[in-house]
Order: sequence, then structure tokens, then C-alpha cells
Amino acid sequence: MISEVEKIERFILGRWIGMQKAYGYWVQVWIGRLRLHVFLQGDPGEALHSHPWPYTSFPFSSYVEEYLDGAGEIKRQVIRRFRLNRQTATHTHRILGKWSGKYVNGEPTIVPGRVVTICFSGRVEREMQFFRMHKGRLKAYDWKPYLRRFGRLPSKRDGVL
Repeated sequence: MISEVEKIERFILGRWIGMQKAYGYWVQVWIGRLRLHVFLQGDPGEALHSHPWPYTSFPFSSYVEEYLDGAGEIKRQVIRRFRLNRQTATHTHRILGKWSGKYVNGEPTIVPGRVVTICFSGRVEREMQFFRMHKGRLKAYDWKPYLRRFGRLPSKRDGVL
């Protein structure tokens, strides 16, 4: 089970340089549009998300993600290390964790460990969106009030996941 993010901190050093920590989850450092991500575990909760911008990532660790395919089905795929991964701003996904290098029953398996990527983000095209399953359908929800109020992402105890 993935624990929730308890605290998020930002250190912004001017307009284009900064760092963000989500304790127990990940650290992000950025200079302009270039970002270094260190994921300590998979994305918290069950929420898939899309980003405000298209991006190209270069992972140093292979990892498994769930994503929403064109037919609206949630599927899993391996994002392999040392290969460019280009995605649109509407790519809806969540990182599950470091890939073990093996498949079980056709599904990629996950092992504990860090996932490190360098990411170049494009220009902002939209708002970031989070989605969750609700009555068998994927539904968008607004995560900003939770982040502002609690300094963390919403969890099951908040009744939204």
C-alpha cells in the first residue's frame, strides 16, 4: 500500500530555479523547464494525473506506470531507462514504482527502489488534472483545496479517493 504524502515543501530561488519535496514520496529540482525527479516510491493514492505541459523525460531507472489509453481503459506499461519518453499534456498516468525487470502473468512487477528521471517540460497548455475511479468511471477532481489547506494531497480519509 502506498502511503499518502504528509507534507509538501517548496523552496523557490527566483522565478526559474526551485526545489519541491513531498516527504516519503519524491524530490524535484528545476532550473527553467529542466527538472530532476527522484521518486522514492510510486504516486500516492489511486489517482491518475495529467500535467499542464507536454514533456520529454529521460529515465535513469526503468519504472512501471498506469495510463489511460485511447479507449478509456487503464493499462500498465514499462518506461525503460535511458530511452526518451515523450508525452502530451493530456497523457493521464501514475507512476507505480521501479520495474523489477520481470513480468508475472503478463504484467510488469515492481520492486522497492528509487526512480530517477530528467524531464524537459514544454509550455503550459492547461491545468494539471487528477482523476479517480468513482462508481466505475474515471472522474476528475480538484486537488488544490487539499494542498492549500493541509499541505498534502487528498487521501482516502478525506473521502475523495
